Amino acid sequence: MKVIKLQEFEWTYDESQPLGSPGGFGSVYLGFDSDGQEVAIKRLHQTAKELAHRELEIADKLMGRELKHVLPFLDAGLDTESDGYFLVMLKGENDLQRELESSGKFSEDKAVLILKDITCGLLEVSDLVHRDLKPANILYHEGKWKIADFGIARFVEEATSSQTLKRCLSPQYAAPEQWQDLHATHLTDVYALGCIGFALLTGSPPFSGPGNSDYKKQHLNQAPPKVDIHIDQLRSLLSMMLRKNPDVRPELERINTILKSISETQSDIPRGLGFKALTKAGASDAERLSREEAEEAKAKSDWENRFNIYKGGFAILRDILQELVDYVREVAPTAVINFDGQSGSISLGLGVLEWSFTNVHMPIPKDEFSESHWDVVAGAIITIHQRSANDLKFGSNLWYMRRSDKEPFRWNEVSYMSTPFADQRGKDEPFELFSFEQADLAASSIFGANQIAFGPKLMDDEDKHDFIERWLKHLADASEGRMQRPRSLPY
Repeated sequence: MKVIKLQEFEWTYDESQPLGSPGGFGSVYLGFDSDGQEVAIKRLHQTAKELAHRELEIADKLMGRELKHVLPFLDAGLDTESDGYFLVMLKGENDLQRELESSGKFSEDKAVLILKDITCGLLEVSDLVHRDLKPANILYHEGKWKIADFGIARFVEEATSSQTLKRCLSPQYAAPEQWQDLHATHLTDVYALGCIGFALLTGSPPFSGPGNSDYKKQHLNQAPPKVDIHIDQLRSLLSMMLRKNPDVRPELERINTILKSISETQSDIPRGLGFKALTKAGASDAERLSREEAEEAKAKSDWENRFNIYKGGFAILRDILQELVDYVREVAPTAVINFDGQSGSISLGLGVLEWSFTNVHMPIPKDEFSESHWDVVAGAIITIHQRSANDLKFGSNLWYMRRSDKEPFRWNEVSYMSTPFADQRGKDEPFELFSFEQADLAASSIFGANQIAFGPKLMDDEDKHDFIERWLKHLADASEGRMQRPRSLPY
């Protein structure tokens, strides 16, 4: 038995009882406190140098925090007798990798609970980017799965050189931006979380290598294999987390909300008009986007990156509209449908639903919406026309945008109305706008001819079924001549 004395207490550990295989920065052994209680003691390799000191610094900052989903540190520092650096942690009962190897894979309900535990852990240490999230670093302790091993983590405010951490990654779980030596963020951990979810449900991560060069090509350019998952929201969430471009992955708070919804209310998903088919199709929507993103891997220049975001956005919208079309074909076989990928229409009775993409060749420049400070990369128009004695036509713009750099790009529906002092006020309100400049002014604090009547309202991913439901009802009302002007605007 070896005895070490660190900042807080004296500890002992047994070199003949390693806990797992040696890691890149150290080896973990079974240890004991002064009362004989078991702990895990990590002896850092002297060759790790800067990265070992980084892990000690992180341990110092995390000690004393109240953590429920992160395995806490008990002590850390230099043992002057042996001249070695050590970390002391609570000992987990098992790690997720060993549990996965013994179980093969998990049920969907159990996988959701595990992913929720890990997500809660990442949110607890939101000032850290883990950068090496994988099943071997997830330990079971006191009835929860907890995050451990912050060997290559960094604090968010640090500007660590990518060269310092080059090749410090686990190839099965490393995000595309890590293979490109780009800056890692919380969305890097989101990608790894998606790989973990894939492994929980299938028994192995999405890509199989076997060599590092193979893993690099697969993470950068290949779409994950399709997974047979019965909970469609879960299948959709995994595809969202595994998107190649970090800017369009869901943030941790949103993942936590979706996982909570799945675990608590997924059996109570609404089943109104249009909803029944949407939960199943939502997953294939996200999977198709992953395949398209895999073909157009993130480029290094800002413009190429924006072009990829724009293409991915239109891929999402095409799938949403295709799902709407498929549902109409199923329940209204007399409808006349035209859809060429960039525009389309559905005629049913007195109603005509039409849509078209506004910028079909290039992304909208970033400064186009300078007054509202929206970052809009792609747009489309959708309208409903009732051909009757009280001829009516309403419309909306669909914007693939974000309102701040901290948000991911998502599709939003926005419709407009004339301001009280506009020169001309049309009868068909709310309406769409064909001018980017007018749409920008309407969303800004500048008083102009138009203002927002509805939205911005999210309409993709978990909000997609609401959008489809809304426009199916517009079509149903218009087809039978029931469409009326809104009683009040904005609404």
